[in-house]
Amino acid sequence: MTFCIGWKTPISSFIIGDSAVTSYDVSANHAGSESSFKEPQGNLKQGEYIFEGAYKVLSDKGVGFALAGNSVFGIQLINEITMRLELGLDIQTALTHAVNNYQDFSSKPSIEILISYFDGEPQLFTLKNKRTQFLKEENGLTIIGTPLPVLVQAVNDIHFTSTNFWLEHVGLPENDEVFFIKVLATLQGFSSHFNTMADGVGGAYTGLYINKSGVNLQQDICYVITGENPEHDTLKLASVHVNEYLLCIVNTNSAALLISNNPGNTTQEEAEQFHKKSVKNFDEGHFKYFIFINTFLHVSTIIDINFKHEHQLLNLDIREDKPKTLGFFMSPQLKELINDKYEGLGKPQEPTVYYIPYLPPDQGVSQQVKDLKLRPRNEHLLTSVDFRYKLIIKNNDDEEVFFGSEDIILPFLKHYREQSEITVVDSITDFIVLEYELGKVTFPDDFNELDTHFESIPPKVRKEDIFLFDVYCNESGEQPIFVSVLAKNKTEADKKIAEKNVKEFGEEIPVIYSGKIFYHPAYNK
Repeated sequence: MTFCIGWKTPISSFIIGDSAVTSYDVSANHAGSESSFKEPQGNLKQGEYIFEGAYKVLSDKGVGFALAGNSVFGIQLINEITMRLELGLDIQTALTHAVNNYQDFSSKPSIEILISYFDGEPQLFTLKNKRTQFLKEENGLTIIGTPLPVLVQAVNDIHFTSTNFWLEHVGLPENDEVFFIKVLATLQGFSSHFNTMADGVGGAYTGLYINKSGVNLQQDICYVITGENPEHDTLKLASVHVNEYLLCIVNTNSAALLISNNPGNTTQEEAEQFHKKSVKNFDEGHFKYFIFINTFLHVSTIIDINFKHEHQLLNLDIREDKPKTLGFFMSPQLKELINDKYEGLGKPQEPTVYYIPYLPPDQGVSQQVKDLKLRPRNEHLLTSVDFRYKLIIKNNDDEEVFFGSEDIILPFLKHYREQSEITVVDSITDFIVLEYELGKVTFPDDFNELDTHFESIPPKVRKEDIFLFDVYCNESGEQPIFVSVLAKNKTEADKKIAEKNVKEFGEEIPVIYSGKIFYHPAYNK
């Protein structure tokens, strides 16, 4: 099964394909495993298995191809086409001769091929051997393979908005790159959000676009698969690297995956060199783009970091002693974009894509990052504002205590509005600042219209809170550092903090539990 798309503007044509493979071989059953983008792999239906393992985009002699259907026959036909191009035939003649080379072309295994090239203007064709008209020119958004209706709708939506963007910016060539990367991010985000591998598509999406300058392969991309709060929720990193013949996916919790689109066109040595280069680029943080995929919301945020380590919204922390890891210093603005400005929390959401061009960091950001790099990497930087208020839920003789800033008080009340009694205490003055009982604020007396306040607050849809621990280590001196984890309860927090400290310090450092902060992604930034 395959999902490939193609489209064109007046100056470029584009193709993108997924990397899912369907097999009838029981040895290919990857049940229980995950793709590089955390999609379940394995049984698709009885006797069929789906897994990440194909590079379906090919290019040669200025022509791009995306293949759906039988890969053996498809690659054979593409090789027939490119061989004729090498002999000097034009693309249309090469296509016609390659098809006519098979007297029984329509009875061969089913194939669908997107063909993209530039001949005075962008060209896009489909070649399908089960269609009466084998070769057909395409002008609009074109999809081959086994598309999911909801994925088709998502692609149509982002194609429409990106086309408007292209037209508004007078079709500058550099905007074709933006157009391309936005559609790519939409597809990749959709697969991660909905686990489309179970429907026979997904894995890593790859592509290219072609204009008068030739074939433009996608540049190195690092995907950050995260939740609402990247500090606590980052699930994994997966980087995608391509050349004409090879796709390499490097990620943080499994071995790098190397896939050829046409095994006869590359040597073992060339494959090994590309693999090493891809891993090296990951370890050194050498990327054109970072794309943050929020799996709680349907949001993909593209940062054009332009192969640098510094950006106004994102700075990289590269550590030679920690290969296969990347650290991030993220601005509040980036966290807002990742969460769609916190406007979609708790609501069904259409796919959303943000694109941020390269913005060099100003002096203030650069200095802040330098200062942070001098501190332990897993420290949670807190001020008295972050936990000034004690939020106390009273239930008979039992009390559950949270900490939080002034901004968190009303979201806390909304979330726990069914509790019979809540008290908020200023921990600096030790004065009670608010009392809540049986659905009403009883102190202060002039506090009213609680429901009106609640209407503007997005719901907290998760059960986790931020658990804080004091850690004494060589880096902290006599003063402890705060280390935090996002967890559902204290037992889960204890397990996570032990794992976190082993990763940072190489051993399980003794910790002292110091309390928990009420977590709401729109207010804990």
